[in-house]
Amino acid sequence: MVKQKRGDRYYKSFSSWDELVTLLFGIYLRCDSMGETCAIGEQGELCCRGYLVMKGYYKKPEATAEVIDANGWLHSGDLGIKDVNGNYRITGRIKDMIIRGGENIYPREI
Repeated sequence: MVKQKRGDRYYKSFSSWDELVTLLFGIYLRCDSMGETCAIGEQGELCCRGYLVMKGYYKKPEATAEVIDANGWLHSGDLGIKDVNGNYRITGRIKDMIIRGGENIYPREI
Protein backbone atom coordinates (compact mmCIF):
# COMPACT_ATOMS: atom_id res chain seq x y z
CA MET A 1 0.00 0.00 0.00
CA VAL A 2 1.33 3.43 -0.93
CA LYS A 3 0.29 6.76 0.58
CA GLN A 4 0.00 9.59 -1.93
CA LYS A 5 -0.42 13.23 -0.97
CA ARG A 6 -3.00 15.35 -2.79
CA GLY A 7 -3.23 18.81 -1.31
CA ASP A 8 -3.45 18.46 2.45
CA ARG A 9 -4.83 14.88 2.42
CA TYR A 10 -3.24 11.49 2.01
CA TYR A 11 -4.84 8.84 -0.17
CA LYS A 12 -4.00 5.17 -0.13
CA SER A 13 -3.41 3.42 -3.42
CA PHE A 14 -3.08 -0.33 -3.55
CA SER A 15 -0.45 -2.02 -5.63
CA SER A 16 -2.28 -5.36 -5.75
CA TRP A 17 -5.65 -7.03 -5.36
CA ASP A 18 -4.16 -9.07 -2.51
CA GLU A 19 -3.55 -5.94 -0.39
CA LEU A 20 -7.06 -4.59 -0.97
CA VAL A 21 -8.82 -7.88 -0.13
CA THR A 22 -6.70 -8.30 3.02
CA LEU A 23 -7.49 -4.78 4.21
CA LEU A 24 -11.24 -4.81 3.45
CA PHE A 25 -12.20 -8.34 4.40
CA GLY A 26 -9.35 -9.75 6.49
CA ILE A 27 -8.94 -12.55 3.96
CA TYR A 28 -5.47 -13.85 3.19
CA LEU A 29 -4.75 -15.55 -0.14
CA ARG A 30 -1.84 -17.72 -1.21
CA CYS A 31 -0.85 -20.25 -3.84
CA ASP A 32 -0.04 -23.50 -2.09
CA SER A 33 2.13 -26.33 -3.35
CA MET A 34 2.48 -29.32 -1.05
CA GLY A 35 1.84 -27.27 2.10
CA GLU A 36 4.15 -24.36 1.29
CA THR A 37 3.63 -20.98 -0.36
CA CYS A 38 4.63 -20.99 -4.03
CA ALA A 39 7.19 -18.65 -5.50
CA ILE A 40 5.98 -15.83 -7.75
CA GLY A 41 5.06 -17.23 -11.16
CA GLU A 42 4.81 -20.82 -9.87
CA GLN A 43 1.48 -22.61 -10.18
CA GLY A 44 -0.21 -23.91 -7.05
CA GLU A 45 -3.58 -24.36 -5.38
CA LEU A 46 -5.36 -21.16 -4.35
CA CYS A 47 -6.00 -21.13 -0.60
CA CYS A 48 -7.62 -18.52 1.62
CA ARG A 49 -8.35 -17.91 5.28
CA GLY A 50 -10.02 -15.18 7.30
CA TYR A 51 -13.14 -14.45 9.26
CA LEU A 52 -15.36 -14.58 6.13
CA VAL A 53 -14.22 -18.10 5.20
CA MET A 54 -16.53 -20.91 6.29
CA LYS A 55 -15.71 -22.83 9.45
CA GLY A 56 -16.72 -26.12 7.92
CA TYR A 57 -19.54 -28.23 6.53
CA TYR A 58 -22.56 -28.68 8.80
CA LYS A 59 -22.28 -32.01 10.67
CA LYS A 60 -19.66 -33.31 8.20
CA PRO A 61 -16.26 -33.27 9.92
CA GLU A 62 -14.70 -35.61 7.32
CA ALA A 63 -15.66 -33.31 4.43
CA THR A 64 -14.41 -30.30 6.40
CA ALA A 65 -11.05 -31.95 7.04
CA GLU A 66 -10.65 -32.52 3.28
CA VAL A 67 -10.88 -28.80 2.41
CA ILE A 68 -9.67 -26.96 5.53
CA ASP A 69 -6.22 -27.78 6.90
CA ALA A 70 -5.01 -27.61 10.52
CA ASN A 71 -3.87 -23.99 10.09
CA GLY A 72 -7.30 -22.83 8.91
CA TRP A 73 -6.49 -22.51 5.18
CA LEU A 74 -9.41 -23.35 2.87
CA HIS A 75 -8.14 -25.26 -0.16
CA SER A 76 -10.31 -24.15 -3.09
CA GLY A 77 -9.33 -26.79 -5.63
CA ASP A 78 -8.46 -24.01 -8.11
CA LEU A 79 -4.98 -23.73 -9.60
CA GLY A 80 -3.49 -20.27 -9.83
CA ILE A 81 -0.40 -18.17 -10.27
CA LYS A 82 0.58 -15.03 -8.34
CA ASP A 83 2.39 -12.42 -10.44
CA VAL A 84 5.04 -9.90 -9.36
CA ASN A 85 2.34 -7.27 -8.67
CA GLY A 86 0.56 -9.55 -6.19
CA ASN A 87 -2.36 -10.34 -8.52
CA TYR A 88 -3.70 -13.88 -8.85
CA ARG A 89 -4.68 -15.59 -12.09
CA ILE A 90 -6.76 -18.78 -12.05
CA THR A 91 -5.28 -21.30 -14.47
CA GLY A 92 -7.37 -24.44 -13.92
CA ARG A 93 -8.75 -26.99 -11.47
CA ILE A 94 -6.95 -29.70 -9.53
CA LYS A 95 -9.64 -32.32 -10.08
CA ASP A 96 -9.30 -31.93 -13.85
CA MET A 97 -5.76 -33.29 -13.58
CA ILE A 98 -4.76 -36.73 -14.87
CA ILE A 99 -1.76 -38.46 -13.30
CA ARG A 100 -0.03 -40.68 -15.87
CA GLY A 101 3.33 -42.28 -15.18
CA GLY A 102 4.06 -39.87 -12.33
CA GLU A 103 3.44 -36.83 -14.53
CA ASN A 104 0.61 -34.34 -14.02
CA ILE A 105 -1.39 -33.78 -17.23
CA TYR A 106 -4.00 -31.03 -17.44
CA PRO A 107 -6.78 -31.04 -20.10
CA ARG A 108 -5.81 -27.51 -21.04
CA GLU A 109 -2.35 -28.75 -22.10
CA ILE A 110 -3.66 -31.54 -24.38
